[in-house]
Amino acid sequence: MWLGHSCPSVVRWRGRRRYLACDWFAVFVDRKCALLYEINPLMPRAKPTEQDYRRQEAFHRLTDILRCKWTLAVLDALAQGVNRPGQLVRTLPGLTTKILYERIHKLERYGLLVRRAYPETPPRVEYELTERGRRLVVLISQMREFAHDWAEHLDAAPILTEK
Repeated sequence: MWLGHSCPSVVRWRGRRRYLACDWFAVFVDRKCALLYEINPLMPRAKPTEQDYRRQEAFHRLTDILRCKWTLAVLDALAQGVNRPGQLVRTLPGLTTKILYERIHKLERYGLLVRRAYPETPPRVEYELTERGRRLVVLISQMREFAHDWAEHLDAAPILTEK
């Protein structure tokens, strides 16, 4: 496992858990999540609590959402009032039905969407953002505003990025 740190690391195995350690940090890797602990020589390292695991799991879910372009696009479309699957596919060019349903089910599992099925002929399904989903959409719109402000203040010269 490479974490981008410059010091050499040593891997030690203890049962199902793996410890990656060097002079400055140690990483405890369990099945569900990884927690990064700074080593303080004056204090012994505490065992992670259930709250630590829940916080880390929430962080992993958030990064899973933010790194997927279609998940963000689906959230944005739902925030604009598009709530039927067919409308979502037509609104987002390039999005396939398979990817749409994968993203929608993931957002449902994370508690950001609610699926409403109506017993009609033909059957009708609508998706609605939960309170947590609306809060996430507000954060995403704030990030978009930050990016627009940043773009306005950039020089006209192109920015070269490292490869």
